[in-house]
Amino acid sequence: MKSKYSEVHQGIAIYVEQTLVGQMLAWPMFTPLELRIVNLIAQGHKNQEIAVIYGTTELVIKNYVRRIFDKTGMSLRLQLSLYAA
Repeated sequence: MKSKYSEVHQGIAIYVEQTLVGQMLAWPMFTPLELRIVNLIAQGHKNQEIAVIYGTTELVIKNYVRRIFDKTGMSLRLQLSLYAA
């Protein structure tokens, strides 16, 4: 017997993936991981927090953020957050 709890988590996972797919269609220049990082930046997360979420170092996340900025021509996290909204 399935619990409602697992159904809720499945629903959230499906929503996140559908959102990610929609963003990939809108922003094809980004990889799936870059899109996830953009979303976390838009939510106000710092590089160190994002690194913990993905189990990597802050330096790796800084490199991803730099690539994202290069692809968009932006230089501020606020610009990126507004772009992602």
